[in-house]
Amino acid sequence: MASVLTQGDIASLGLPNTLLELLQSTRLERTNAADVVAIVERSPDLAQAVLDCTGESERGLHGAVVQMGFNALRATALERLIFKHFITVQPAKESSFDRMTLWRHNLWVACACRHIANQVGYGDCEEAYMTGLLHDLGKLLIDALGAMDYAALQEISMRTDWDGVTYERSLLGVGHDGVGAHTLHKWGMNTSVVLAVALHHSRYQAKEIGQQAAQLTAIVQLADFLAWIQGLGSTVRGQHPVLPPEVSLYLPLNRAAYATIVEQVNGEIKRIAAHDGIDFPDSLTFNRNLLDAGISLARVNTELKYDNRLKYQPKLAAVPLPSPVQETLLAPHKSLIKKEILHNTLESVCAAFQVKRGVVFHVDPVKRCLVNEAIYSTDSDLLMPLKHLQEIPLNDEPSAFLECLRQRKQFLLSGQTPLEKQVRNQIGARQMALTPIVGPQRAYGIIALDNGRDGADLNLAGLASLTQVAHELGMALEHAQQLQIANQMAHRDALTKLYNRGRIDEIVQEAFQQVQQQGGELSVAMLDVDFFKKFNDTFGHQMGDNVLKLVAAVLKKLTRGNGSVGRYGGEEFIVVLRDTDYREAARYCERIRLAICQVGEAMARRYAGRPLSISIGVTCYDASLVSKDEMVRLADRALYMAKDGGRNQVIGLKPGG
Repeated sequence: MASVLTQGDIASLGLPNTLLELLQSTRLERTNAADVVAIVERSPDLAQAVLDCTGESERGLHGAVVQMGFNALRATALERLIFKHFITVQPAKESSFDRMTLWRHNLWVACACRHIANQVGYGDCEEAYMTGLLHDLGKLLIDALGAMDYAALQEISMRTDWDGVTYERSLLGVGHDGVGAHTLHKWGMNTSVVLAVALHHSRYQAKEIGQQAAQLTAIVQLADFLAWIQGLGSTVRGQHPVLPPEVSLYLPLNRAAYATIVEQVNGEIKRIAAHDGIDFPDSLTFNRNLLDAGISLARVNTELKYDNRLKYQPKLAAVPLPSPVQETLLAPHKSLIKKEILHNTLESVCAAFQVKRGVVFHVDPVKRCLVNEAIYSTDSDLLMPLKHLQEIPLNDEPSAFLECLRQRKQFLLSGQTPLEKQVRNQIGARQMALTPIVGPQRAYGIIALDNGRDGADLNLAGLASLTQVAHELGMALEHAQQLQIANQMAHRDALTKLYNRGRIDEIVQEAFQQVQQQGGELSVAMLDVDFFKKFNDTFGHQMGDNVLKLVAAVLKKLTRGNGSVGRYGGEEFIVVLRDTDYREAARYCERIRLAICQVGEAMARRYAGRPLSISIGVTCYDASLVSKDEMVRLADRALYMAKDGGRNQVIGLKPGG
């Protein structure tokens, strides 16, 4: 990200702690109205701005909470902070970017997200509102901290036939969607919000990112589309809006619902627009904007329908369309999912360079070999041999594979060494053109192209531009890995590195549904560190954190592959034991209890007078349980029985027992 935000990092913007506290509070399960009010009250200016915007000046913040709920109050506070610190503040560098137009767009999208979420039954309408408010955060960051202001970037992209996000990715290596998602992850936002911001200009599947994130992304995409077709885009001028197919897949809405949403939002947004001094189009301008959008979409539809007879020419006809090779440069950036990145790239490369087969091998640094990771060919006969070639050794034996990676340049493999002959014969290729895939951090692997045994000869001179495609592929794979790491980190508790409350709840739900539908055994245990408050009071919070880390380490060590461990909150932990009956789960819990006692004995001098122990409650699945929440409550009740009965023990409760 430093290669994009060259004028400083996020910290250089001097954002107030209040903003970060409010954002991070969205991830805390136990955040309540009093917490939100306390955060807002620490800034008198913010408190007044919230009251002015909501019209609750007479009743104060507590009255506003009663009227609108603390989630809506928090969303309004975030809205006011973003307006103050991103929209009205002058950036450190000179910029012509129209921030008020962007703010109008973001407000409209945010309000639309809230109404759409309500229509489709999305669980958290205020989370949807905040996602809409923040979906274009990356544009503000690029403008404030990038090497060039965002207005200049848009102006250049408008002179091409590429859409703005594609141009950003080709020029900067990452679009505003990626910049915004990366920043929100660093700020501790929920995974669903981060993914929705990252993917609101991309294709995705629920099986890859989860149903909740997929629905939230579709909500943002629909809201964005509805804003653009009314002329309420993030820029005064823009290309035609796009409604991705995922919207109809994940949002059960009809045309009547769209009309209702637009009417509701337009009524609501005018009040906020007036407060912030934003020009809002009158009904005549709205009608003109809708007509312009309809004509623009109709022209695109005409191109698709009459593709073989009529080619739609862009308004700036003097600008040539990208060549096949230029289009191939964009192929790696059409997704953030690794499997799709590789498929899109190989498909595009084979078509652009007119070769029969493409393969991506990645470097396994541990085994010191190349591993076959992706194959593409329209000829099914050319796919079969590669499925049997899993690894190519990268030892000291000379080969084009090794030299391609060492020298980071293209090589033509024609069977000059024993290893080359072996690979060539095994996959049925007379020649192979090898191009290194080099990312920002390391050499990722190799793109190998061939035409089979009897196809046309390969010429490296004709494949020279493939090095640029390989570079883009390396960048895209690096971004996909960063997103994967961010996704994994978002599921982990920062202190113990166990699953956090949100993720462990999902795991319990998945396990419960599986045993409900397919049968089998499932047990759940709740654990609590005995007298933990006294640990904190006696030895300090740092030592208390160390105790939690110790307990987490023991849980990780003693939990088998069919178990999942999470921090449930404070000093409470939960263990989900798949394929484990009640007796086996009770024995597991007793092993955990004894292991913690042994750790406590070993640390007795360090924790003088405070022996370390835990209490555990355990239960198991039964068909009488109607939800995972009922099962967790049963384990929690058993835990409190263990605590009330003297602590440092395991108590089990069977359903109905």
